[in-house]
Amino acid sequence: QRRQQEPANSPDKMIVDASTPNRNLDASAINSKEDESSSDKLTEMDNLNASFSSKTSRTDINSSSSSSICSNDRAAATFGLRQPFGRSHERHGSFCLKQQALEEIGLKPKSEILDNLESSDGTLNTTLNQNQKSRAKSLWYKLAVRSSSSSAAQQELVQRSTFILICSLTVIAGMIWGSMYLVLGETTTATIPFAYSALNSISLGTCTTQKRYNLFVKIQLLLILVLPYAVHLALGGLQKSGGVLIWSFLAPLGSAFFSSPSASLFWFQLYVVTMLGMLFHECYYDADKVTLDYVGEEIDYRMPVKLCAYWAMNIVGVTTIVFFAALTFARELKDEYGRSEKLLLNILPGSIAKRIKHGEIPIVDNFDGVTILFADLVGFTKASSEMCPNLLIGRFLRDVFSAFDRIVEGQKLEKIKTIGDAYMVVAGLSGDEQQHHTEGIMMLAAEMFIELKKVNKKYGLDFKIRIGVHTGPVIAGVLGVKKFAYDVWGDAVNTASRMESHGKPGYIHISEDTYHVVRDMPQFDYECMGESNIKGLGIMKTYTAYPLPKLKSG
Repeated sequence: QRRQQEPANSPDKMIVDASTPNRNLDASAINSKEDESSSDKLTEMDNLNASFSSKTSRTDINSSSSSSICSNDRAAATFGLRQPFGRSHERHGSFCLKQQALEEIGLKPKSEILDNLESSDGTLNTTLNQNQKSRAKSLWYKLAVRSSSSSAAQQELVQRSTFILICSLTVIAGMIWGSMYLVLGETTTATIPFAYSALNSISLGTCTTQKRYNLFVKIQLLLILVLPYAVHLALGGLQKSGGVLIWSFLAPLGSAFFSSPSASLFWFQLYVVTMLGMLFHECYYDADKVTLDYVGEEIDYRMPVKLCAYWAMNIVGVTTIVFFAALTFARELKDEYGRSEKLLLNILPGSIAKRIKHGEIPIVDNFDGVTILFADLVGFTKASSEMCPNLLIGRFLRDVFSAFDRIVEGQKLEKIKTIGDAYMVVAGLSGDEQQHHTEGIMMLAAEMFIELKKVNKKYGLDFKIRIGVHTGPVIAGVLGVKKFAYDVWGDAVNTASRMESHGKPGYIHISEDTYHVVRDMPQFDYECMGESNIKGLGIMKTYTAYPLPKLKSG
């Protein structure tokens, strides 16, 4: 009905006709429509919007129109449009025209636009999240997580998942091994690999359910060491078994990568002793001979001492070189990982570094009440232009900040950053009680005076420090994808900075919020500074805290 009422050259008519198959349109009309400018298309879109908005009356819904209404609602949701209840068939047709017009002009539905925005913004998570998702989907990684405590480091989880993968593959190898012996007619020998696979599976299940990973490693190494020797004896020696006992070297080799160095040396020694014992068991002085009836020849299955020595020299010699090379590599890799981990923890808090390793980036956390400290050396900027930089910055400032770092670590606080000669610390990011972490900040401030006095005396200088403290809510986290830095944001940060800049050298300038938390600390003498106009914050009531002489003198 709509198409009958509208003129043939209306925008709606043209769009419907152009997009409907088997429609006999004039080729020149279609070409002219395709050559329209984007401004003309937007005009058509406005007309459709007006038509779409003018027909919003509610109508009764009957059974014949319910399916079209549902499809209309889904289509409207796709474009982020509000679909009033009870649209008619005519309304649904208008929406279809609108959708066709959107496609004709080149606009995308709201959901598709949001998907594009998320995909373009996904660079924040690309590498870390993809690696973590692929690892999280791995069965071996899940088993490693289940067999480990919640405090297990990421390196341990990767190491354990690899070991579990290897052990799972040996279960399959044992089944293949046993099947091969059955086909070759070695029924008794075939039971050994099957028994190994069964014991391996049981130990793996026990490890994941009871979190006994260390016991699992010992059981696996013992099974890997014993299995080849058992098959060797069952088949009747080195020649009949095809040198199967060489597989036992996987026990000390695996221990080099998945166990401690001392444990690795123990397993290697056990391997060498067992290997030499099995090889020299092949030696003879009074040879046992077997007569083959069908050829009438005697075959000696025991080796002479000379040949046995060659076997021992070649097998033990090569495996010794490989083992110590692997052990050295594993040690160096572990040491390098330790250095990298230590460097990372000097840049980021431990909990934040762990979350980033698990692919959580960006990180944005809300904290209701933390305490922030800003400290600044008075007159340092002017002195830096007058004194030797190597002395002032390379030695004096280095020693000052190093002393502050030791205090922060001792108080279990979080150093955020240094900006020039300014030093910023936050307490309460680990979830401690407000009373406890605020007192820690105050004790840090008091010890800063002591350490600065010591460094001044060492270099013959007389710098003073100005400290500001405030307690309030902040947002903390890590943003960006390069050169991660843990930082805090919020009005509380600005307030703490203003407390420092409006304070007096040698005193701790604190806000009223901080004062109410620490006013009962006996280590400080407090003085109310009254209300003053703080730049950017307005009128505020503040206090100064002065460490008592006993504490300040150390």
